[in-house]
Amino acid sequence: STLLASSAASDVYKRQDYTLAIVSNKVTPAVLKGLKLCQINDYFDLIIGAEQLKEAKPNPDGIYQVLKKYPSDEVFMIGDTIIDIETGKNANVKTIGVTWCKTSKEEFIKNGANFVVDKPQEILKIVSE
Repeated sequence: STLLASSAASDVYKRQDYTLAIVSNKVTPAVLKGLKLCQINDYFDLIIGAEQLKEAKPNPDGIYQVLKKYPSDEVFMIGDTIIDIETGKNANVKTIGVTWCKTSKEEFIKNGANFVVDKPQEILKIVSE
């Protein structure tokens, strides 16, 4: 499986041998700075920052770049914003909204997220089914 994930549950995924990628509308150095600050920069197989995107999210270009490098039939876009959900939908991959940032469960459901979770552990349950 390929997971386009927020950093919150990265340790769990790495131990489960998932491919982890980040697609961000922030430039790669800014993403790396945040990952290093949280001491999780080594968990990710690929980081695609804004400077590598043909178009910003919700354009699916970033997901397509990940899939070109790590082909998979089982892909989840995990995000904390509606734009992340739209990006996943635009790439025809499953989407998981996480509620521990600013977007509510109701907003994710209204915008068509396939799954919505309140805790990082719930993601693993979804992706391992």
